[in-house]
Amino acid sequence: MGSLIQRARTGIPFVGFLLDKRTTFEASLVLLVSGVAFGLLGMVGHVGAQTVSIALFVILRPLMYTFGELACGSRLRPLTEFSS
Repeated sequence: MGSLIQRARTGIPFVGFLLDKRTTFEASLVLLVSGVAFGLLGMVGHVGAQTVSIALFVILRPLMYTFGELACGSRLRPLTEFSS
């Protein structure tokens, strides 16, 4: 379990780089590919593949939450500016 926590710490700088320096399309593509890989590896009956799937989810979970917040916030921001 400790190694998964350590891997999650390495995923956070990756999220910052991806969201700050790359385009929204590239971030969406990374989420799509990682989500498909997570699903496919989770369905394999091999313990090693399932472990890699869990590690992938632990590393990219911050990206999913942060990307979702940024996408929703940027779409709702114009509506809240004129609501006063």
